[in-house]
Amino acid sequence: MTAASRIDIRLGSKFPIYIRRLSGRQNFARCSSLVDWTSEAVRSTFLQFFIRNHGHKHVASSSVVPWQDPSLAFVNAGMNQFDLGLFYQFKNVFLGLRPPPYAAVANSQKCIRVGGKHNDLETVGKDGYHHTFFEMLGNWSFDAYGKEEACKLALSLLVDVYGISKDRLLFTYFGGDSKLGLPSDTDTKELWIKLGVPAERILEFSATENFWVMGSVGPCGPCTEIHYDHVPGRPLSQAVSLVNKGESSLTELWNIVFIKYNRNEEGVLLPLQKTFIDTGMGLERLLAVLNRTTSNYDSDLFAPIFELVQKVLNDILEALRTIPISTKAIESSLIMRACLLLPQLMDCYLRRGDILLPSASQKLRNVIHRFCHHSQKSFGLPGAEIIPSVCDVVIDSLKSGYPELPRSRTPTIAVLLNEARRYEAIKSAARAAVSSIGGQKAIDDLGVEKIHENMGLPQLIEEFNRLIRLGQFVDGTVPLAESCRLCLAHDVSPDLFKKICVLKNLRCDVKALESRLGDARQNTEGDAGMSSNFRSLNRLRSLMVEANIPPTDDSLKWSYTFDETQSLYRTLSVRAKILFALGKDFQSRNRYLENTEVVFVLDYSPFHPEAGGQVSDTGFVRSSQGLIRVDNVYAVGGAHVVHEGTVLIGFFEIGHDVMAEVDPERRTKVTCNHTGVHLLNAGLRKVSEHDSVISQKSSWVGPDYARFDFGFNKDIFKQQALDETDEILKVEDWVNAVIAENRPVNRTVTSWSQIRDLPGLVTVPGEVYSENNVYLIEVDRISREPCCGTHVRMTGHMGKFRIIQNRSVQLGVRSVKFVTGANAEIVDENDMKYSIQFRECWKRVQEEQDTNPLVALETLKEVRKLFKNVQDSISYRKKREFDSELSAAADSVRKTVNKRIVVLMKDMVEQIVKNSEGSSSFPAVGFLDFGPECCNLDVPLIKATRLCPGKLPVALFAISKNRITGRCVVPETCQSATFTAEKWMMPLAEFFKAELKPPKGQNGAQVVGLKGPCISSSTDFDELKRSLLAGVDLTKKVFVELSPGFGLKEHTVN
Repeated sequence: MTAASRIDIRLGSKFPIYIRRLSGRQNFARCSSLVDWTSEAVRSTFLQFFIRNHGHKHVASSSVVPWQDPSLAFVNAGMNQFDLGLFYQFKNVFLGLRPPPYAAVANSQKCIRVGGKHNDLETVGKDGYHHTFFEMLGNWSFDAYGKEEACKLALSLLVDVYGISKDRLLFTYFGGDSKLGLPSDTDTKELWIKLGVPAERILEFSATENFWVMGSVGPCGPCTEIHYDHVPGRPLSQAVSLVNKGESSLTELWNIVFIKYNRNEEGVLLPLQKTFIDTGMGLERLLAVLNRTTSNYDSDLFAPIFELVQKVLNDILEALRTIPISTKAIESSLIMRACLLLPQLMDCYLRRGDILLPSASQKLRNVIHRFCHHSQKSFGLPGAEIIPSVCDVVIDSLKSGYPELPRSRTPTIAVLLNEARRYEAIKSAARAAVSSIGGQKAIDDLGVEKIHENMGLPQLIEEFNRLIRLGQFVDGTVPLAESCRLCLAHDVSPDLFKKICVLKNLRCDVKALESRLGDARQNTEGDAGMSSNFRSLNRLRSLMVEANIPPTDDSLKWSYTFDETQSLYRTLSVRAKILFALGKDFQSRNRYLENTEVVFVLDYSPFHPEAGGQVSDTGFVRSSQGLIRVDNVYAVGGAHVVHEGTVLIGFFEIGHDVMAEVDPERRTKVTCNHTGVHLLNAGLRKVSEHDSVISQKSSWVGPDYARFDFGFNKDIFKQQALDETDEILKVEDWVNAVIAENRPVNRTVTSWSQIRDLPGLVTVPGEVYSENNVYLIEVDRISREPCCGTHVRMTGHMGKFRIIQNRSVQLGVRSVKFVTGANAEIVDENDMKYSIQFRECWKRVQEEQDTNPLVALETLKEVRKLFKNVQDSISYRKKREFDSELSAAADSVRKTVNKRIVVLMKDMVEQIVKNSEGSSSFPAVGFLDFGPECCNLDVPLIKATRLCPGKLPVALFAISKNRITGRCVVPETCQSATFTAEKWMMPLAEFFKAELKPPKGQNGAQVVGLKGPCISSSTDFDELKRSLLAGVDLTKKVFVELSPGFGLKEHTVN
């Protein structure tokens, strides 16, 4: 028996066949001849069946990043692409607010499951049917057909087209729920029987299995599922007992949902006017069924990936041939890990095809880090060495279904490589941080080799050290609230936190911590759609549906022209009628009187609602009876434009004829800023390096400024050293050049299918654009983005563009704030005004530096305060200039002050040594007092101790950088079993509540440093001085106790 055969037997049926094949060193390509169906054939057959044969509309797969739903990191089911993306359009169809854009739809949707309720990350690779990434085939009906046709189509496709035996299928239906007040869905059972399914193959299940809900609120309904029995000839009674039991040999294949209810905030199910169809079937599972295997991995989707694994494993396996057979189990474990890591990288690649940067999701980072861990563990290779090859084979296997993947190959690999290198850097930092507190044993105990599970470990240890230096945890206990904060901030487990506390000689209540963390995470992971604002919108929508309010015509919001004389964009005033109104308390009134806050809907509106990061218009609504100031405008349900405001004069009633007027000044500022966002986005890509990836995270456009947040794989836009050119300023210059060229800005109403492949099109990652009525904003030969906001007609109307802030908001994400037009003019004026003030300050500092450097330091404090107060009023360019000048002046003054401190320090040390009478029997102990005005300066105690004789024990104290500091040196000739630097200073550390430790790489018996907590600005210096002198006396006393017989002369040196 060969070694490979023995390994194959050892693995047995516990592992999927694809792992056993690899372990037996078989070539996957030879096994693929058994495959009848390819993934492309299964996918195209499904789509052709519904599109060509049954009139469905094909809609391309949406992004794996959910649209308008922060409660989900990724789309995790085929339904979610509509539920969270296009679903927001279809949701209004379900609720009867809009006609359906299509009668019926079919597609294949990319899905990801790496966290939350649907988390397959821990099980992927351990069986044959779990994935982090998978494809969901689905069809939807918007009143084209009902449940009978849906069931008929599903059965026809499976049996007549794919050729699956009806005898291998089992069916489930909703058995009713008394709590929901719903009867059993016996109609569905009768439908399956009518279609030829034996009654004994149709099973009843509860709402847990057969009632689908989108979330806490929204459309929902009963469902019927089709299951497949992989074991031929199995007794029906045995197969029935395995349905919905998680058995790999009997798996769910297709879920057909009948959306017929809308659940409101109170949990009440309200019947919809019609029943809609929403179905989903996993491509990988169907492929396994058609190819007569229980493993989803036995397919052409994974064959090239496993061939790549074999190439990498060949050398490893050959090396293992010389190892005794008793240790051959290691070979199978290597193969196991190889199969674990590759589906995960496939998952990462698919997400990157959607231009999702790792900085956007900790879950995405976790998958990449896990891949790097297994790569190193299995192959002995960093993940970065395998990533390009795996990406290439994934492209080849999926490009027919997802043509967008090849276009993003280069940035995908660049981002993945960057994150892989970041993982290695963090792992090295973790090893160093843990080693510093416990050596190799601590590294093993804390699981640094599994740093992908606790990436916040280095930062946690760093913060622990900082808190200890500040005198926290003096009683040796970490408070529960602080423990919870640290675990959440650094994303570490309670168990790991406890281990660090033990290493730091601290205590924590782990059980209470686990409970508190559970509560905290439950509160933060709740349904984002259930915020109070969302509840209000839902309630408002329901009230308008009940009142049968027709949709608002807001097309006139685009009817604005530029007034050259006043440089303003003016929108047409619109005659309208008030159709619906409520007080802000949601109470309806016959008449809304003066000073009443009101929410109302017009039949026609010129106001642009808040959307796409752009704030809403404001203005006035007038009538012969009164005047309303409009403060906020937003869309509800995609059909109604709701106005919020206050009645300023007179009164209003439903049915009044009014004139709606938009504030032109606010509209102009917002419009200029929004175009500025597009130009900034284009400028970042223009100036960035060729292998850099820029990905829009979010934007906010208001009248006073705009903010643009973007992700990146290389931070070339960070604030550079003061003597280097800041790249973001190049972007500002580029944008201003485009404005000066006065290029036209065009808005076109088009469809997504017409623009999705346009060269240079920039989209927001994760956003799903509707098929019809897409607004394309094009800045002539500069920028091309779909956008629903308002924009200038010519770039010259923006006037100027000034960046006022450039900062990092999190790892891999930067935020840039800017102003345009009149606000940019104000910034320029402030730059000039404050330049004069700063010039005068520099002159004062230079004059004072030579005569009284301490006064110069106080002047610099005033300058820093002024600089801080004007941060939001001046340009980023001017901030850099002021910062550079301020740093140069501070360095110059500090050097002058330090020279004086050294001169004074020499005199003080000489006096201390003189008091010790020059004998090694008498230590040099003293407090270096430079006065209250020098408390914030850096006192070089290292230099001070070196001024003392080399054979003399020294303990010097000072106030340095607003904290009590000390340094103690005990020559080796003076040390004993009872007397060392550490033992001498230990009581002083407790006295001052200070941290005590030797300098890096030095022996604590010979030298230690003492660092106390920061001194409050309200602390009286005389009181502080008395405390230090008491510390000096304590030092002398401890010396006598630790070194009996030496004797000590009384002295105090100031």
